[in-house]
Amino acid sequence: PEAPAAGGGFERPHPRVDRVGHADSSPDQAGPSFCPHPPRFAEILALYKEDFVAIIWGNEKYKWEAVKHFQDNWDINAPDFAEMLERSLSKTYNLLASTNNFPKGMIVNSAKIAPEEVRAMFMALFDESRDY
Repeated sequence: PEAPAAGGGFERPHPRVDRVGHADSSPDQAGPSFCPHPPRFAEILALYKEDFVAIIWGNEKYKWEAVKHFQDNWDINAPDFAEMLERSLSKTYNLLASTNNFPKGMIVNSAKIAPEEVRAMFMALFDESRDY
């Protein structure tokens, strides 16, 4: 199927990017709104769902698996905090590493050097009763 172009006509979308498209955000819309055109959003969401398993899931599944692996292995009270942190983050791959940026390596190495301080930082980070 074709996706509506920003001008209201139809164009053949790129299968990985333009299928989902962007809602037409006309400047004449009154006030701020999450979705300036609800019918367009429903159409775009339907296209996204249509392609999810065939196109998107194969390339994005590892992100969900990384989150699940983290949740299954995370234990803020683990005796060896650094080892638990490294294991919990072991399936993040490119999510926590990219060219010249290695946040996973930095946080794991910090936990090896100062495990109790890093544990305390995570405790503060995950403390939903605090408002920063």
